Amino acid sequence: MSKAFKTHSWFKHYSKGLYIRKVRTQDYRASSVFVLKSIEGKYNLIENCVTILGLGTAPGCWVQYVLEVKKKTSGTYKVVAIDKMPMEYINEVCFINGEYTDCNTQTRLEVEMGMGLNTKHSKFSLILADVCASVPRDRCIVKTVLESIKSMLAFVTRFLSKKGLLLYRFFPQYQTAIRAWFRYCFRYIISIWVASTRERNGSSAMYVLCSC
Repeated sequence: MSKAFKTHSWFKHYSKGLYIRKVRTQDYRASSVFVLKSIEGKYNLIENCVTILGLGTAPGCWVQYVLEVKKKTSGTYKVVAIDKMPMEYINEVCFINGEYTDCNTQTRLEVEMGMGLNTKHSKFSLILADVCASVPRDRCIVKTVLESIKSMLAFVTRFLSKKGLLLYRFFPQYQTAIRAWFRYCFRYIISIWVASTRERNGSSAMYVLCSC
């Protein structure tokens, strides 16, 4: 085993340990919160948004951080979280347990936001989608990825406000396809690479930040 490999391996374990210690001392539920912190520090997404939706939020560290940012600002805000996995209660967060593509889940979301009642903030000004398509062994990965992209576009068309922002996590190798499809709904698309806090191989996570 080469010295360079040993050094790289040691650094990955050391970095992971730092994240774990930060999570414990700062009372977050998972280390992936530092991915959102890194993005927020550069793009300032959360501060000026009134209605915020988190997709794939369990165990809840992203919405924890959203509340942390919003409580430092003046004005009202609404935070909603959706995940097919259960999530422990967080004060000031409306949690819907279900798959975001499911019709029943979307109906519950419409009711929660008062859509159809001409309320001022019935759609979301920011959607944080920390979701990534899972591919069953008997399915074609390309087909599954395309279906996931189409589902996300259909969802944001329905629930994102006209000047809203979408932060979407996806497979890095499909960056070109994502940008091509998202051009149908968004005028501006930025690719963001962030060091992953949860991948065993120390790889980077890819996000696309989209706005009209």
